[in-house]
Amino acid sequence: MLRALYHFSMRMRRAANALGMWGGPLMVLAFAVGWSYSKKYWLIYVGPGDWRATVANGSIGINYEPGLISMTEQATGVPVPRGLRTLPVPGNIVQANTAWWFGGTWEPAKKSLLVPLWFLIAMATAVTAIAWRVDFMASRRARIGCCPKCNYNRAGIPAAAPCPECGATAS
Repeated sequence: MLRALYHFSMRMRRAANALGMWGGPLMVLAFAVGWSYSKKYWLIYVGPGDWRATVANGSIGINYEPGLISMTEQATGVPVPRGLRTLPVPGNIVQANTAWWFGGTWEPAKKSLLVPLWFLIAMATAVTAIAWRVDFMASRRARIGCCPKCNYNRAGIPAAAPCPECGATAS
């Protein structure tokens, strides 16, 4: 039972590392495209109730304000469309107002969270770099004849035999 659990955890660890190695660059690319896109256009998602998510001015914002959407509909006489839409940045908005830091409020009547996209790009880059480093070190250890997991010297041990130190199978 313990051996099966160990092998399952190792498979999950390898899968997570592969996801970090190959999914990380895709996330970095998506956030970078979103950051450059948010300078000219706002991406707005109006969800059920009074939830709203926006990508604008180099940040992602999530807002909840009870009654805001219905008040907007009453004031303008036009229903606010639900779902995802893109709007060009209004001409009266100064483009130098890029959100460079976190923000938000958490009050009973209003909840908002603002996360700058540069932070998400940095986190995805760090995860990708760590995943590539872990993979590089494991392949390097295997190439020089050491156990990829614990770095035990496998000189004189048959290639198919598990590591006597940690029990990991040779790659």
